[in-house]
Amino acid sequence: MVVFATIIFAYLVVYPRMEPKSFRRMMHYDLVLSALLMVAVGSVYFGQGIAFSLIFIQAPWWVFTLVAALLIELPFCLMFCKKHGLSPEDMNED
Repeated sequence: MVVFATIIFAYLVVYPRMEPKSFRRMMHYDLVLSALLMVAVGSVYFGQGIAFSLIFIQAPWWVFTLVAALLIELPFCLMFCKKHGLSPEDMNED
């Protein structure tokens, strides 16, 4: 739930207000938001020894969080980039 809330916050509040909009700037913001997400989830699960299921394997909390965030964020990222004309090829622009 924290992963979904972080991504919704990013794509409804943070990224739309970002000026100028660029893929590179978006990745910088995403790095900060991902770090905050890991701190939030880690504050609950760090040191607990709880394993999470990734269908075929058991994963520690941090792997599960990163994979879940990637899978949830991907469609939001694609839609946002399409709407604002952003592309990974524009990494040198800022």
